[in-house]
Amino acid sequence: MDALLPSEAFQKLSKDFRRARLNRNHSRQRAAELSGVPSSTIRKFESTSKISLMQFVSLCGVYGDISKFTDLFKSLPHSIEEIEKPKPRQRGRG
Repeated sequence: MDALLPSEAFQKLSKDFRRARLNRNHSRQRAAELSGVPSSTIRKFESTSKISLMQFVSLCGVYGDISKFTDLFKSLPHSIEEIEKPKPRQRGRG
């Protein structure tokens, strides 16, 4: 899978959110009531892909899987030493 540019990722997230909202037959107003995010912010997110992280996480609490946020950085190295540590060489087949 090709890596997405940040702008492409944000566009995909806003489209996926809109689809999830509409699949539940929720208006923007209903989404606002459930999430605590103003309907004007939801409208802006769906049209421009711009939203604060806190508001996005609030929407995910209603329409997505908020627990996935806690795993975003698990596979990253913990320190510079881990990044710079040479990987062990594998023995070749003889």
